[in-house]
Parts: sequence; structure tokens; C-alpha cells
Amino acid sequence: DLTGRQDDQQPFEAFTVPVPVADPGPDGVPGSSDDGAPITAYQVSADRVGLPPLNVTRNIPDTRNEDWTFELSATRRLSGRWSMTADFSHLWTHDNASGYLGQPVRANAVPVTPNDFIHADDNGRHVFRVWSAKVFGTVAAPWGISVTPMLRHQSGQPFGRTIVAALNYSRSVRILAEPIGTRRMDAVTVLDVRVEKSLPRLLRHSSVFVDVFNALNANPATTISWSSDAFQRPLTIMSPRIVRLGVRIVW
Repeated sequence: DLTGRQDDQQPFEAFTVPVPVADPGPDGVPGSSDDGAPITAYQVSADRVGLPPLNVTRNIPDTRNEDWTFELSATRRLSGRWSMTADFSHLWTHDNASGYLGQPVRANAVPVTPNDFIHADDNGRHVFRVWSAKVFGTVAAPWGISVTPMLRHQSGQPFGRTIVAALNYSRSVRILAEPIGTRRMDAVTVLDVRVEKSLPRLLRHSSVFVDVFNALNANPATTISWSSDAFQRPLTIMSPRIVRLGVRIVW
């Protein structure tokens, strides 16, 4: 069982008052055409409102994370002036978390209120999958030049739109309006390349090199807002192409 913090003045059993929470939809404007159906949230009973908190950290029953990963790799040893390695990984996850990539999705990391179960599975977990792949190698070109490319691809982070509800125990309860995995951020594909030229006449193991990071100048948003009031607004974008010149000396 996972560890979480519970307010014993407001135990799970105290959330007995269902209330409808309006979903303003992706545009964040109530009453517009994209509004979603009302979401049922739960408030605490009246006798529990305003009590001083009594927080206790404990193991929360029936909580656990589960991950299944499939991995595949292949390697070609150096032969005929080139070598290559390729890796692929696919992850299926059932995860307890209060947020991803800096975006909150619920009030608590583990489900300690009925509101933490909204758009989660029967155990309060977020269910989604991600994958990544990488290919890199070395080509021994003429004149002592070696070329080392690396191509990486990563699936976009699955996500769901969130809203904020004002309930009688808190004025800002974050709630998932959609399950995690309803949407997916942009995939990220990055190519890095190093070109290196050995200089044995100057020093046996010396070389000059050029590194090009993000050679394709990809610019996907790596973090976006999941909240309806600024839905899918880019918050951070991948760094642009960077070129680095260097000298390597080994003695």
C-alpha cells in the first residue's frame, strides 16, 4: 500500500454530499457550445466543515502502482566501417499521482477522497501508455572522420483536461474533466549528430569535433497547460538547434 496524508477530521466517509460541478469545456467559458456534462463531486458533511485539520501520514489501503514494460534492443557490431544500436520501449502504467509535467490533475497523489476517483480506474489510478525509441551508431568515414548520429523519438505525454471546483472544504479543488489518456501531447523527435576528425600528427589521441543538437530544429511544446482556463497553451518549447565546436585531447 502506498503512503499518503489524510485529514482525520475529513475522512473518506465524510464526503457524503454530492454536488454538480459545471464543466466549461476546452474554451474555459461557461455557457458556450463546447461545455461538457456536469461532473459529480463530493463535499463533506456540514458537521465537518471548518474543523482544524488533523493530518496523519499512513499507508492507504488498496493503493498500488503497476507498470508493465516491453523492451527490445538490437546491436550491430562495428563491421564494414559502421555500427548501430537500436532500442525500443513501451510502458503500460496504472499510476497514482497528483500531477504530471508540472500540471496538477487532482488534490492528492493517492485517492483519499471520492473526488480523487473522478475519471480514474476503480482503484483511483490513472491508466495510460507511453513509448520511446532510440537509434544511434558510428560511421567511420575517410580521412579519419567519424560521424555519430543519434535519433530519439518519444511519444507525447497522455493527458486530460482539468477544471477547478469550489467545494465546502476547499475553494480550489482540482478535478479531471477527462481521463488521463483522452488526449496526448506532441511526440518529440530529436536528431543529434557529432562529426569528429582525429589529429594524430599533433597528439596521438587528439581530435576536433562538431556537435549539432536538435539538428532538425524540432520545436514541439514540451509542457502545455491542461487547465480549461488556458487549455493547451504552450508553457515550454524544446530548445532550438545548438552547434558546439570542441577539441578533445587525451594523454
